[in-house]
Amino acid sequence: MMTTVLFGDSLTAGRIGLAFRRYMPVSTEAHGIEGDTWLGVAQRAQRYLAGRFGHTRSALVLQGGANDLLIPHMMATNDLWKSSGSGLIREATPPVPTDTEFLPLFTASLAEISRARPDAHFIVCSIPILGEDLDSELNVRRRIRNAGMESVVGTFGNTVWCDITTVLEELIHQHHISEGMESPTYLLDDPNNLERDVRTIGTDETKAETISKSRRLAVTIDGVHPNGVGAQAIASAITAVLPW
Repeated sequence: MMTTVLFGDSLTAGRIGLAFRRYMPVSTEAHGIEGDTWLGVAQRAQRYLAGRFGHTRSALVLQGGANDLLIPHMMATNDLWKSSGSGLIREATPPVPTDTEFLPLFTASLAEISRARPDAHFIVCSIPILGEDLDSELNVRRRIRNAGMESVVGTFGNTVWCDITTVLEELIHQHHISEGMESPTYLLDDPNNLERDVRTIGTDETKAETISKSRRLAVTIDGVHPNGVGAQAIASAITAVLPW
């Protein structure tokens, strides 16, 4: 069986919230690091391609970039995140919050990955929602960055873009209409809640949904990490672009 190799951040790691890969109907090998930036994800993928990536494994998924926007935003807007955010930043692969710096870096790293294995099939995921208030300044920046990333991906013949975000936005809109509520503002309000959520949820869909409801969220448990609905939507989007 072909194995889909995934490199990413906490979404790929799947420890916080529910792991999307559990809903993928294919064999997967996950390499996710919580708090990792796009550069961190790309560099790890490059090292993997130079060594372990065999010819029987022809699909590699790159999921990253959220923390380049999210970590600086949380540190700037939430005092509780100042020390926690600093602890997530790695000196060699820091967040790159500005598009003028990020897009050239993204282009260069993707070019290296593409050249490393021209016979392989690479999938680059969009940055997912950053909070379920889709009109927030952070989500506006995320949409702009996704547009830039997508345009870059289109220049590489063995690389495809995977939009994992639009379906989440649609589910959020549907939820707001059905529940008759305004956009929720909860977004990783307290970094200590991350570990509390992990202990509470484990891998239980029902417990994840309970936390989501308590925070008035539709597809995530905290504005970023998916519940069962969100994880299944992400898994379906990635599965749809696999080469088998």
